[in-house]
Formats: sequence, structure tokens, C-alpha cells
Amino acid sequence: MVFFNKYIYTALVSSAVLMVAGCGSGSGSKTPLQPTISPSATPTPLPKADPLFQTQWYLENTGQTSGAENGGMSGEDIHVVDVWPEFKGSHLNAVGILDIGVEAKHPDLEENIDISKSYRYADGSNDPSPLNSRNSHGTCVAGIVAAKGWNGLGIRGVAPNARIVGLNVLSAPTEANLIDALSREGIAISNNSWGAGGNGLNEFQTLVNTMELGCKKGRGGKGTIYLFAAGNSRNGINNSNTNMSDLTNNRYAIAVSAVDANGKYASYSNYGSTVLVAGAGGEYGKTFPAIVSTDLTGLDKGWDTNETHYNVPGNENGDYTNLMNGTSAACPTVTGVVALMLDANPNLSWRDVRYILAATARKNDPENEMWTVNAAGFHINYNYGFGMVDAFKAVTMSKTFEGLKEEIRVESSVDVNRSIPNDGRTALVSTTTINRDIIIEHVDIWITIDNKIYGQIGDLEIKLISPAGTESILAWSGVRTYGRYSNWRFGTVRHLDEKAYGKWKLSVKDADGDSEYTLRKWKLKVYGH
Repeated sequence: MVFFNKYIYTALVSSAVLMVAGCGSGSGSKTPLQPTISPSATPTPLPKADPLFQTQWYLENTGQTSGAENGGMSGEDIHVVDVWPEFKGSHLNAVGILDIGVEAKHPDLEENIDISKSYRYADGSNDPSPLNSRNSHGTCVAGIVAAKGWNGLGIRGVAPNARIVGLNVLSAPTEANLIDALSREGIAISNNSWGAGGNGLNEFQTLVNTMELGCKKGRGGKGTIYLFAAGNSRNGINNSNTNMSDLTNNRYAIAVSAVDANGKYASYSNYGSTVLVAGAGGEYGKTFPAIVSTDLTGLDKGWDTNETHYNVPGNENGDYTNLMNGTSAACPTVTGVVALMLDANPNLSWRDVRYILAATARKNDPENEMWTVNAAGFHINYNYGFGMVDAFKAVTMSKTFEGLKEEIRVESSVDVNRSIPNDGRTALVSTTTINRDIIIEHVDIWITIDNKIYGQIGDLEIKLISPAGTESILAWSGVRTYGRYSNWRFGTVRHLDEKAYGKWKLSVKDADGDSEYTLRKWKLKVYGH
């Protein structure tokens, strides 16, 4: 079964059809003083500056423009510079780049690419390079994660010594190939800057099952870590929140939204109750900065061409672009942070990684009206999850983190069979009780609602309210969403560290009041410790 029309890559957001869905010169790493040596000693070579590092605002934001008309806000970055003196990523934890292709011979990538593990699904070769000479998406993603640092070339990755494996699965995106790419042996971290487009409910249960198995068995039982772009559908009534796709609403995937160079949500970035953290995605590179990353080499390939050339020292040949953006770019900034976390503590489980990212995220854009605090004291926001990823805090916490306790699951089901009021104001509220006092990590909710006429369900607002009163909006009204909630699974991360014990409420409101809906049943499942 081929999913070519469903799976997309978010290279430039403006051209995406699927959702595939890209600093002070050298100042990110302090140059050591020249050591005093005896005449017989062999001097240690000093690190070479990466000439485009100063344009990488997401690594160290000094307000630089990166080729745009305006710069960003100083300090609004992922706070990674102070990590590098101790951790730079390791070849022991391979990062899979599941994408449209990674140029294997790019001079800033080839030292970190493991060709023996890479795979191009279109022809069965180990060369993960893209088939199309214009398709830079995967090469940009790979550079954000692990462009080689201090080599005198181009840019620097978030984890500049990490090992990357190019899995060119979107060259032949069948379900079987996607399952294979998500379950490839030896992949510790799986970066997925792609997803499902459209305004319907996107169900991919077989892929979720694959991720579940990877979390159980990957890395010797510690679990493969899956990161997914939250999506680029923030455009008025066509908004698509992260609960509309199985790929971003399941608990095995870390859903990453995008911020711009000012620390505010990017104009295209999806939101939702399953967004865990935000990464750096940038804007379009004209008015405000996009992301500078590796491009296909040469001015006759990729995005950096004679017409779009980013003409700065270090990019004379067009091997880099300043036009990468999207949640496709934000996702690998967080992936790189996870690679640094595993370098600091390879014993972290997939649950530990999720928890640490949430616990150390920074409250960016503090004036945003969607910020609130859950009952456990975490700041939460539908745009940013727990906030902007903070590499230094995440790695610091990782070094000594002893691990979450063994997972516990509790659930409760409710048969309702009641009509939802259609006055446009009144919500139908149903309740259920959890009788076990566990500490929450994630909550899933399965809901069945009958539509009299199959189709538009975007007038329904669905909310879950915890015993402590924290709300999770699962479905937003006033958007174009089509389909039927037939045992549809929603998810939320917003109740992290709250206690599960007590009465949970499900609120469903027909905001337009011009349809006939019946809430048949719902099930609550809480995962925690």
C-alpha cells in the first residue's frame, strides 16, 4: 500500500503538500589557550572555526539576520553552546534521519554519516542521497542534527559528533518501508520531519504499533526515541492540531512545534495538547530569519542556487542554505539535544528522555495568553508544550537522572449514549473516576461520537479536565476537520506529574449548534508511575 499522497516532507513550508511536516564567530566553543610544550612534544591542533556558525541563531542568537531583512532577539536559542565543552554527541548512539534523502558526500556531513547502516528504499542501495537534485530537505535536517563541528567548514550541528544514518524512506513511502525505517536495528534516535497532511483524521495505527515495539525493545530495552514534526498547518480555519494525526498524538512520539528567532511560535506551526516541547524552526528567510543548514552541494543543486544564493564567506559553492524552516527544522534541533542527553547518560529510557525534556524546557514568549500552570507546577502551553527546549538544562539533568519508576497503567470506560446539545453554548459533560493514585506521565482518551451526516466535525470542542482542574483541549472548534470520531484516540501531555486519583470530566460542545451528534462512549487511560 503506497502512502505517497499522504506522507509529505516540510522543506519550505510554502511548498509543502504533505506535512514533511533548516553566533558569534566560533564563540560557541571557547578556543583553548595554546599549551606550553617542550620541543619534542607534538602540538595539539587548535579547532578550526566553522565560518557559518555566526549565522546559526538557533545555536547562539545574537540578533543576527542570517540573510533576512530583520534579526531575532538575542538569547532566544536552544542554549547549547555551554554543553559542547563536555558533550558533543557520540557515534555510539545512531540518529536515523527518516526523510527524502541525505547527501552522503556532503563535506560537512560525510564524517558523521554511517553509510553501512544507511539505506535508500527506492533502489536498495546504501547511498541515502536524494534521487532529485533539488530535494535538500533531508540534507538540511541532517546538518541541523550533526554537521561536523570545528572542521573549518560551513555550519555546526547541535550534536556535532553524533553518528547519523540516512534512511531515504520517502523515496518509496510504502507502509512496509515506513515500518522498516521506524524499526531499523541500531537506531537510538529516530528523527521524523514528515507527517500526514489534509484536514481529516489521519490514522496510522500500524506505525504507532511499530513505535510501541521500538520503545519496548530498542536500545537493549531502554527504548528507541522517536521525534516527529508537529506540522505546518497553522493557517486560519484550516488549522490542524497535533491530535488529528496518529503520528503526533501517540505517547511514543515526541511532538515538536516551532518557534522563530524571536522566541515566538512560527507562523505555520501546529499546536495541540500533545506538543511536548518547541524547537527552532524560523520563518521564511526574507523578512525574518529561517534556518541556516547544509544544502546539496553546488549552485546547480538544492535550494541555494544562483538565484537564491546566500552569498557569505564560507558558502562560495552553494553548499549551504539560509532557507530551511518548518517544524521539519524544529524537530532536528530537539533531536540533536536528545543525542547530547544520551551522550551524557546512555542509560536514559525513552520515558526518561520525555520527562527531562519537559522538566527542563524554558518558558519562552512569556506574554503568550495560552500559558497556564498545571497542578504539579509545570508551565504548559498548546503552542509550545512545556516550552522551548533547553539543551544545557536537559543535559545537566540527564547526567545524574536515576530514572523514572516502573510504569503503571490505569483505565476507565464510560458508556454515555447522549445527544450533544446543539444550542451552540451548552456542553455535554461526562465523568469517570480513577481509583489509583499514580503520578501521571501521559493520558490517552478514546472517543466515539456519531454524526448524523458524515463529514465536517470541526464544530466540536472536546476537552478533558483532570481531578485537579487542569484542562486539555483535544479538539478545537471553528476549524475544518472531516471524518468521524469512531473510537478515535486523543492524547495529552499537559497533566504531567499530577495525581490521577479522582473524578475526570470529558466536555463536548457543538460550537456551531447546527448539527446532530451523539456521544456514545469514551475511555480514559492514564500512564504513569
